[in-house]
Amino acid sequence: MSETLIEIRCINCNKLLGKVPDDETFKIELKCRNCKTIHMYKIEAREAQGEQN
Repeated sequence: MSETLIEIRCINCNKLLGKVPDDETFKIELKCRNCKTIHMYKIEAREAQGEQN
């Protein structure tokens, strides 16, 4: 497991919603507690994006 984390921020107010490992690939729907915006976030692993260490 990678120690690097990706920040997930609200697309409307830029509030930090959480952090996830950068070696995971998933989709998640989050609702911002601050502005109530709901957005589907698609997180791809760095390997899937073609990046190398």
